[in-house]
Amino acid sequence: MRALDGFTLVSLLASALSVERTACSKLGGGSESHPAQTTANASPAVSSSAGGAAQVATAAPLGASSAGSTRPPIAAMASAAPPVAPSASAAPVALEAAMRAEDWEGALGKWSFENGELVCEGKATSSAIFYKPFHAKDFDLSVQFQFDSLESSAGVLFRYQGQDFYGGATFYQFEWYTHGSHHDRRLSLMKKTWLGPEGPYWIQIVDPKYPDAPIGKWVTYRVRAEGEHLQTWVDGELVFDKQDKAFVRDGRVGLHTFMPRRMRYRGFKVESLDPK
Repeated sequence: MRALDGFTLVSLLASALSVERTACSKLGGGSESHPAQTTANASPAVSSSAGGAAQVATAAPLGASSAGSTRPPIAAMASAAPPVAPSASAAPVALEAAMRAEDWEGALGKWSFENGELVCEGKATSSAIFYKPFHAKDFDLSVQFQFDSLESSAGVLFRYQGQDFYGGATFYQFEWYTHGSHHDRRLSLMKKTWLGPEGPYWIQIVDPKYPDAPIGKWVTYRVRAEGEHLQTWVDGELVFDKQDKAFVRDGRVGLHTFMPRRMRYRGFKVESLDPK
């Protein structure tokens, strides 16, 4: 083999590099993209499983229909009259951990206490129980409850005066009935009056709403009364805001259920807003 001079060696190396660059260009280069990977990593907006569907239904706004959605949230389903502006002091009331038997007295039905919860066994007509230490005109109250099945109802009684629930007692009542119950999905605020020989009479003081009640989920009620101003919330959503002059007075507060299914309550708290 003959020796190569310097010029020939440099020429051969340059030629080899040119061939390598040409081969790389034919193989293809540039940045990589993975659109399929981006799509696969994105979380689906709604689960297609039956469990996912149930979760979406539970989280829907109050007033939405179970089929999806012609029904607006409860707050948008107001009566024709313009709503009263919410109180400036409309902060949620803190819940307490347990309900104690010594703080309650029953007027109707069968009630018991289990693991810090108040349980009503239910019957075909009203069951009611009252918070013993408390009488007030103005107050802020909150309580959690759970519907374990259909044919149930959960209610709060307030400014209650009188002894006979179906007789001369008068009061306000905020109540939600499930599907299949006497009032079938009705959420309402009413007052109960006594008409003497004509008997008891319940009057709706708002236009009721008809949302599907959640089953097996803890729900929070809140009721605030200041003079003629009555406000009620469900899970933080203001559902009724009403002025009413009928019972601007001191009274008891209590819990109520109308239907024959077992109901559970917990975390009851009430604060008087009356002057000290």
